[in-house]
Order: sequence, then structure tokens, then C-alpha cells
Amino acid sequence: MSSINYNKLLLKYLHLVFLFVIFACESGNELPFPLENQKLVINCFASPNDLFKVKVQLSSELNAQQSESVRDSCIVEIQIPGKGSEFLVFVPDGFGGGSYSSSSLYPQPGNKYKLRVLDPKYGSVSAEEVIPFLPLNLMPSPALKILKRDTSSINVETIRYNCNIKLPVNPTLDPLYYHLLINEIVHVENGNDFIRPALIGLSVEDNTSIQVFNGSTLLISSLQNTGTNEIELDFECLAENKIMSETIKEVNFEVRVVSKNYFNYFSSINYQLKSGGNPLENPPPLFTNIKEGLGIFGGYNQLKSTIKFPN
Repeated sequence: MSSINYNKLLLKYLHLVFLFVIFACESGNELPFPLENQKLVINCFASPNDLFKVKVQLSSELNAQQSESVRDSCIVEIQIPGKGSEFLVFVPDGFGGGSYSSSSLYPQPGNKYKLRVLDPKYGSVSAEEVIPFLPLNLMPSPALKILKRDTSSINVETIRYNCNIKLPVNPTLDPLYYHLLINEIVHVENGNDFIRPALIGLSVEDNTSIQVFNGSTLLISSLQNTGTNEIELDFECLAENKIMSETIKEVNFEVRVVSKNYFNYFSSINYQLKSGGNPLENPPPLFTNIKEGLGIFGGYNQLKSTIKFPN
């Protein structure tokens, strides 16, 4: 075939493709984009204090990010070490979503669990996780100290206070990973008390083993900790109360001992948030341990303590 005839055929083919695209757009039909970028997104955080609960969603079509497309017709299985399997049941939340829940299965520290999800349209995904033990010497005794009260504003009192807490590590064993959540219990005069996240000072990030996540929690790794048996956290928090109507009663400290998968997942989210969409930044992709999918199957154990806020 001559090059002239070949070019004529190619132009005719491109013209037909162009007409098809125009017709599809004008008629309101969706173009048949392939679904190869769509993946199941799994969200499961397993703790001995709660029954297994798994949320299954569908990633968006083009950029593989999590969407609000809830999958409610999957087979969700938790394989239990030495005991077989349990299948979770979908429970709607009344707002168009829901999750797959167990009726009796609580994760046990030290056990390795395998999660399998089979979707009738998008195939199967799986992940494995081990629930961490709490260190025997984990006895957090947080201390609070008010640094400054500022009532110069007409309606708002600003309080700067210091937090100190010590977390055990063992330099001779595997690294420990912590997630520290701090919440203030606020009393409202002639109203209902409420809980709000503490606002943590960013100066704590001078320590490379500590990350401030979303401004209100701390991710801590013992990887950089050598030669000592504890990590001491000393940082400031900032609170704002409405004058004459709000006072801080207590501060809740929740210390989570988390798996490496849990830690890596939240760390990758933190890097994404800190990049702020800056085109000059090149943050790593979101961490996932879901084979053939996206999301996280993460394990943790926790210990809580509450202390009275100083006057």
C-alpha cells in the first residue's frame, strides 16, 4: 500500500473517532474510559478495645484517590490465627455509608490477622497485620503547667500551657511507634461540656523522631533513639476559651502503641499535608499495605489517662 493511500485511511479513521467523541458529548453519554485505575480502598484500624470494623470504598476513576463510593456488597473475611475465619456483615450508618463489622471478634495483641475483601465487580484485595503489645513499663504520667494567660481580648482568653510525658523504649529490641492524642475537656457555663483537640506547638518538630500530625496529635518513632530507655516529650499547647463562659476542666492523653504499617500510613499523609499542593514539592505517595488496592489495615494498642487542668 502506498504512503498516500495509508495517510488517507488514517485521516478517515481519525475523522470517525472525532465524530464519535462529539456525538457522545452532545448526547450526554459517558465515554467508555477503562476502569483499570479504579481500586478498592480499605480502611481498618484494629485495636483490642474494639470489634473488627472494615470500611470499603472505591477510588476515583482517574487519579486513584479515595472517593465516597461505598461498596456494600463485598465478602469481607478476617482470618483468625489457628481458628479459621469470620465473615463481617455490612452495617449502614444511615447517611449513605457504612462499614463491615464483626459481632464478637476483638483483635488480640501479638496475633497476626489476614484481611480479605472480595468485591463482585472489582476483584479481591488482602492485607496482613499484627496487633502490638503494650510495653510492660508503659505508665504515662503526663504533667501540665500553665505558662501564660492572656485576657487582653474582649471575648477570648488565650492560654499557653506546657505538656510533659515520657514514653518507654528498648534500644536492644525492635523500634517502637507511638501515636499520642491529646484532647481538652471544656466546661461551658449553662451549657454542655465538649471535647476539642489540643493545639500543639510546632517547635516540637525540632526533634526528627517526632511529627505533629494535623496540628493536634503526635507521631513518635524510636528509630532515632539510641542509648536511652525512654523518649521525653516536652512541648507547648495553645488554648482559646470564651471569657466568662468556657473553662478547661481536664486534659485527656491517649497513648497508642502502633504498628509500623499504621505509623507509615499516617506519616505519608502528614508529608502530603505539609506539601500543601506546592508544585515544587514532590511528596512520596500515600503508603498502603493493601495488596492490589489502596488504604490501610493498621493495628494499635492504647492506654488512656486524664489529668485535671491546673488553675
